[in-house]
Amino acid sequence: LICSTCAVRCPGCKQYSAQIDTCALSGQRFCRNCLVQCSECHRTVGPGFYGTMPSGKIVCRDCVRLCAGCNRPAESILHCALCGEECCEACSGKCDVCGEIHCSRHIETVHACGHNVCTRDALACHIGHEVVCPTCSRSCGICDRPYCTDHHSACALCGKYYCSACVEFESGLCATCGAFALGTLPPID
Repeated sequence: LICSTCAVRCPGCKQYSAQIDTCALSGQRFCRNCLVQCSECHRTVGPGFYGTMPSGKIVCRDCVRLCAGCNRPAESILHCALCGEECCEACSGKCDVCGEIHCSRHIETVHACGHNVCTRDALACHIGHEVVCPTCSRSCGICDRPYCTDHHSACALCGKYYCSACVEFESGLCATCGAFALGTLPPID
């Protein structure tokens, strides 16, 4: 037992303690329950002078690395394959086409399929210029240009899907089926 006159009140937990130690960064005295050891430099630091990474790793304020892209603490710093800018796991993404890491300016998630596609590998819908996934999308069977799910139509005769530019709005026929005169086609068994 120790009296309150001789005990030191820990600034971290506000409890009185006789077992105290000093924070290597601030010089403040904390109880031993509040002090932790930095996993990088192995110095003992108190509350407010360290951070816990998503993996549970404890890093002191001097050893923590901030991401240049989002200014958040990061365990590992990555580099964008296109611009070389620093990024972390939180502000970067891996392209599902090329497999490289890209910063948030050079990667986009395609809403139709959920794939991450970098700006180098992404296709654009020739009608509305939306991002089209090269893995999941097909080009139009008539004009051979990429199109998104917002700009496709089914032909009323053959039932195939083409870009909406190749399916006539009024007749509902694709350019191929529309080239035939419907009344002149010979009957087929």
